[in-house]
Amino acid sequence: MPKENTPKEGTVENTVDFEFYRKIFEEFIPFHKLLGFKLESVEQNAALIKIVYHKDLLGNALAGNIHGGVLVSAMDSAGGIAAMTTINMRADKIATIDIRTDYLSPAKKDNNVMVEAKVQKSGNRVIFTHIQAYPEGQPEKILAEGRAIYSVKRKEANQ
Repeated sequence: MPKENTPKEGTVENTVDFEFYRKIFEEFIPFHKLLGFKLESVEQNAALIKIVYHKDLLGNALAGNIHGGVLVSAMDSAGGIAAMTTINMRADKIATIDIRTDYLSPAKKDNNVMVEAKVQKSGNRVIFTHIQAYPEGQPEKILAEGRAIYSVKRKEANQ
């Protein structure tokens, strides 16, 4: 990473390096590789990921629906990446405290699903996010909606 983009010790990054977040999301988290999640975009306080459909994601092959656990996992991951844009990635620690999901419509087979997360508030110890899942190309058709809360341990708070 070039020096001008390197944050000072104990500060939050002001610019979001997509490739940095993509590598973390797609290459360093084996669970994301297993499920085939892809980071589509990331910006300050927001992230968009894609669940790339494959038959192993089905919860009920007869009904042809993607398993709800896949959706909530993607929602937690999207919320986590959005939350990470508000912390110092090189010093702070983050973990999920709670996630609440409402399933509104089944995610059908043969369709990719987009999961969009936005940070509502990033505090000193807790980050709140709002997350929605929808079929690719149909953001008006919400499949699932939820909120996730993340605990953050900021390095400067520990000194």
